[in-house]
Amino acid sequence: MWNIWKYKCTIVFDKVQVNLQNIIALVQKNIVEWESFIDTSTIQRSHIVKTPECWKCPQSGWKKINAYASFDKNANNNIAGIGLMLRNCVGTLEAAKGSTVAAMDEEQAEALACLEAVEWAIAKEIQQLHLEYDNINIVSAINGSLSSISWTSSNVVQDCLVRLNSINKWVCTSVKRSANSCADTLAKNARLHSKIGEWSVAPMFMLEDLDKDANAVTV
Repeated sequence: MWNIWKYKCTIVFDKVQVNLQNIIALVQKNIVEWESFIDTSTIQRSHIVKTPECWKCPQSGWKKINAYASFDKNANNNIAGIGLMLRNCVGTLEAAKGSTVAAMDEEQAEALACLEAVEWAIAKEIQQLHLEYDNINIVSAINGSLSSISWTSSNVVQDCLVRLNSINKWVCTSVKRSANSCADTLAKNARLHSKIGEWSVAPMFMLEDLDKDANAVTV
């Protein structure tokens, strides 16, 4: 387009005689260049691949519990599945747990998953604990911003905070769902297929997710 404008200015100010063939050739050239630019941009965009976030090991000497709650608001029973994964600082599975709990809504189910994770850590006498969830509102509440959650979840989170006082050191962080897939699978199997219990060896239904984490593990 700039070339066409420049050619127009040449005609107006330099009194150059209009040559229709030159104008047609210039327009055709600009169209070809524009189409080439569009094709190149499309190809470049098609090669942009979003890399999913992967599970990472906790710092040395710490243990990490990933938690997830599976809740179906359309179900009649208000039963949520809870999945918990306990791994050490080199990524080794120490325990996995699936359970169910009654919840008023999805956020409360996530808060109850947090409470169960903390109680589980206390029972296992963990003193350096890294809690990890993919619900950023619950994580914000655990870290002191109770205004980020509803009243149905607030009391549960406050119970968590009271219990966390008995743990020497703890942190609570949020991750994307892709880095929490093991706990996700445990929770869904607990809710949908009654896969409830605690395992020191990974059950068959979660081997694929565990292998994916192991292959991408970052210490």
